[in-house]
Amino acid sequence: MSNYKITTLPGKIEGVNGSVFGGFIIGINKNIKNEKKTAAFEVLKYFFSEQFQREVIVKHLHLITSLTKLYDDDEICSYINCEMMKEIQFYLRPSATMKNYESFSRRTIKYFYEYLNGEKTAEETLSNIYDITYIYNFSYHSTIGLIMFIYTISLLHIIIFTMSFLFIPKLKKYFSFLSLDLWIVYSLGSILMVLSCFLYFNGKTKKKCTYYYIMSELGNGLVYIPIIYKLLINFPKKNKYSELIKRKKYIFILFLLSIYFILFTTIILSDLIYVRQNIDINNKNYLSCSYNYNNKLGTIMIHIQYFFNISLYLTSYILLFLEWNISETFYDIRHFSFVMIMDGINQLIIIILYYVNLNNYILHGVVHISINSLFVIVNQIYIFIIRIIILSLTDTNEITEEEFISNLKRFNVSSTDNKYRKGISVQKSEPISDSSENSTSFSNRESENSGLYKSKFISYHFSTSHGKKIK
Repeated sequence: MSNYKITTLPGKIEGVNGSVFGGFIIGINKNIKNEKKTAAFEVLKYFFSEQFQREVIVKHLHLITSLTKLYDDDEICSYINCEMMKEIQFYLRPSATMKNYESFSRRTIKYFYEYLNGEKTAEETLSNIYDITYIYNFSYHSTIGLIMFIYTISLLHIIIFTMSFLFIPKLKKYFSFLSLDLWIVYSLGSILMVLSCFLYFNGKTKKKCTYYYIMSELGNGLVYIPIIYKLLINFPKKNKYSELIKRKKYIFILFLLSIYFILFTTIILSDLIYVRQNIDINNKNYLSCSYNYNNKLGTIMIHIQYFFNISLYLTSYILLFLEWNISETFYDIRHFSFVMIMDGINQLIIIILYYVNLNNYILHGVVHISINSLFVIVNQIYIFIIRIIILSLTDTNEITEEEFISNLKRFNVSSTDNKYRKGISVQKSEPISDSSENSTSFSNRESENSGLYKSKFISYHFSTSHGKKIK
């Protein structure tokens, strides 16, 4: 095509142009024998030599050479436009450094042809190409982001405000379930959960993901640990373990917290946490925190973390059931049972969301902030505000209600004891053989032991006071 020649791309500013600089990666297989590696290296040296580039690449194939010194050779310049090659300002194609470069290239060409075909305007085309590489963040500069930011700040102020209830004399009777220091620890857990929400704004980094993990997990722990401590020392039957935990209160709390810190340290050092790039349904890129499950040590530790959290939750719920009828904490047990049920639902939602791709960076931020705020609403606002309102409304009928509850519990215990006696009573029977007698005796002992364990479990549940002996 003698009527055409290659030239630089026209640009907006005179003297400024561009051209993509690319090529192929050539390497030597490391798994071959050493003599073959040597031979392959000699071949590559020949391919990159000035002679090969001159005689084969330029003269024979009429291609562009990467040896820039050849552009000062008059003979070479008779085959290619050396002046143009010297003027080109190359731009390195990010095929090796950019994630999903193939998708980037395919989408760019698609948008460009849509513009050439008149399907898109220049503004739409540039916007679409810009979105290919731009990372969108859930920010308070947007309307929804600003609403969630104000909502989160409001929650933080409400928590701090409700903590002042602990120091109001008229309200102290509503906070007898925990001691003052444990209520403060409990509230600090809610504060950490709210503070972790702020890390969802204005982008993700590995450091922010690490802080989010620590704050959310430690927030859970600071809420559950005071409850478990109280339930353990409030156990219906007097035992040495409850007494020991009561005497070593701070050691017990520090022991549980030390487990958290050991898990945190190991998971962070194992480099498990990383930032993952996602593409939503509108082809907008956004980042999210994720775990690298190819990391064996980190994966083991994160599963230990899950098991530890589940153990705390189940222990709390079992103890709540066993202490259901203790008169001293009768109302508190019921309110905290509701809290634990809601926390279980909250944790289930978190697990489900881990396997569900929300496909929208705004929805991703709103949903995760809402989950954390739900935890705070249930554990802090319900316990510190709604619970007090409910208890204050029942104060006027306190005597009548207590008498009714007392009678109901006496009926339950009496009914349970009668059923237990009937369950283990021995009936007369006809003589049987020795083998049958041994088998029946073993079966009876197993049945009696099973009935005894069940009876103790039910007895704890219907016990009206803690720290007493239960037969």
